Amino acid sequence: MPANAKDKKYGQRLLGIAQDFVKTATEAVLSVVPEEQRHQVTHAVEATAKEARERMAAAMEGTGTTISRMGRNVRGSKPAAKASKKAAKKSAKKAARRKASKKKK
Repeated sequence: MPANAKDKKYGQRLLGIAQDFVKTATEAVLSVVPEEQRHQVTHAVEATAKEARERMAAAMEGTGTTISRMGRNVRGSKPAAKASKKAAKKSAKKAARRKASKKKK
């Protein structure tokens, strides 16, 4: 496995852990906050998450990957994935042809 793929996989895991942590923390905080102030708390958490995302994006600059790419399948660029995409396209074309011929009859 190439080093960058390993890093991406590690990044994916980190991102997953971070998202779970934020979700759990938000739920925990909201459970003890009075109803009237929940909106403010949610807003504050979202602002903090946005800031963290921006910092993360800045830290990843020059590494050849982005946050949005980290969440996707690491194997997406390998030839096998390309072949399966091609096969899916081919079968879709076949189905469309079949459908068209049914309409003619």
